[in-house]
Amino acid sequence: LTVVPYGAERIDEQGAGAGIASLAIKPGEAVNQINNGNTSGITWEVIGHLNAVPMTEIPGAISAVYNVVGTSSVNITAGSTLDLPGVTQTFTLDKASTLLITYSALPIPYATTAPVQGTIDLVIDGVKNISSYYSATDAPSGNLYQLGNYSTSQAVVDLNAGTHIIKLQAKSWVNTTTFNENPVGLYAGAIATDVSAMKGRLTIIIFNK
Repeated sequence: LTVVPYGAERIDEQGAGAGIASLAIKPGEAVNQINNGNTSGITWEVIGHLNAVPMTEIPGAISAVYNVVGTSSVNITAGSTLDLPGVTQTFTLDKASTLLITYSALPIPYATTAPVQGTIDLVIDGVKNISSYYSATDAPSGNLYQLGNYSTSQAVVDLNAGTHIIKLQAKSWVNTTTFNENPVGLYAGAIATDVSAMKGRLTIIIFNK
């Protein structure tokens, strides 16, 4: 936007001498000016010119945040690798960016006396980025066979402009493992508001480079 005063009026931009005939305001900038009552010469005085940079351009600023939670449960047999339902995020970057990715998932033995081991894999655009190890076993009494601990990890990655797909996969090394379990009806005390308590999670924070 270019501001042009009327006729012989001029703008004094913080000591511009005889004044200027026009003032350009660039995207992201803000200008505050007052009329001093003159009818010619310096008539408009700039009392504030903020050369602001949009947050989307400031290096290190957060440009976007995504958070997804798993949906339906899935059983992964020994030796198999499957996507965790719902723990996938597709997005488009308009420029190269740095991402902080946090993920977690809860492995649960499918059957009593059948401890499980395996990996939870962060997959970016079809390529495994990192893996985190998990293991879970039944309680000593054998009664609470669906017993596990959240496996959580983080990764910092740089991605170029374009569309990307980030998701969680899991692999079972030993026995069948359940992920994205719904605790309601299986665990004493679980209520409807707890349905996501055991689901996989994926959080993506995108920073400007």
